[in-house]
Order: sequence, then C-alpha cells, then structure tokens
Amino acid sequence: MKKLPVPLAVLLAVTLTGAAAAAASPPPGAERAAKQECGRLARADGEAFAAAFGAGGMPACVRRERPEAGAVAADAGGRCRAERGRSGRSREAFRDSYRSRPGSNDAFGRCVAAGLRDHWLDELRAFLRAARECRAERGHTPESRAAFAEAYGIDPDDPLSIYLPDWVAFGRCVISKLDG
Repeated sequence: MKKLPVPLAVLLAVTLTGAAAAAASPPPGAERAAKQECGRLARADGEAFAAAFGAGGMPACVRRERPEAGAVAADAGGRCRAERGRSGRSREAFRDSYRSRPGSNDAFGRCVAAGLRDHWLDELRAFLRAARECRAERGHTPESRAAFAEAYGIDPDDPLSIYLPDWVAFGRCVISKLDG
C-alpha cells in the first residue's frame, strides 16, 4: 500500500472534517431567518411568546425554528430557480419581475426573500390564531382557568407550574395548537 505525503494527508483530513461539519449544520441563512421570525413572534404577542417558549425565550424559539428556516429557504430557492428557467427570455422576464431597479443584479435574492416572507407571514398568522384560541379556551373565570390548567397539564417538578399554572398551561396550549 502506498502512503500519502503528510501535507496531502492533512489537507484530505481537513476537507473531510469540514464536509462532515457542513452536513450537520443548517444552511448559513437559517440562523438569521429563525432569529427574525422569533423576533416577529415576540413583537406580535409577547404574552403568548413568553408562555410558549418559557424562560429560554428567544434562544428556545430559535432552536425550534432553525431547522424549518433552513428547509423553507431551500424550498424558496428551488421555486425561484424553477421560475427563473433556463432560457434567456425566461431569465430576462424573471429579472424584470423581481429586481429592485434597472441594471441591478438582485432579482434572485428578492425572489427568495418574497418566498420567505410569505411563509413567515403564514407562520405568524398561525401563532396569533393559536394564541387567540387558547385565550378563548382559557376563559376569564377562576373555574375556567383552573380547568384549563388541568387540561393542559401541570408538571409538579417545574417551579413555574406550581406558582403559575395558568401561564404554563397557556404556553403548552399555544405550542400544541402550533404543532397539531
């Protein structure tokens, strides 16, 4: 068996390690997109955001949204590539449709951003709908709030469940409606 020279072996090892790390991490824009989405959710309904993501708040939301953000960005890019087409005429029509001003080269990025914006607006609507449904289900009387807390469960090991059962139940309700 022939041995590789040391510099070539090191280069090969670094390349393979970098490829494995890249495969495990989300796409580069996923983190930023997840942070932006979580910021929108927090601004839209602070009470529901705090109840749903608890003490972790923004980092917990970003961890939850990051995989989806990467998939959404890849999907939007694929749709834009398909819309752009391969012929010169279709590419020119695509550029005219999406670019910000004549002569600029930002059509593809603006197309992807439009796809992301549409998806995240749907996500925001779903979040607000879930919060509204949970508030209606929770009611306003002490009896309805106790029944609501009982229905969505109280974790005896969680100190927040002991002191704020209504708040914890509200967060569980919002998350269950988003997942379901």
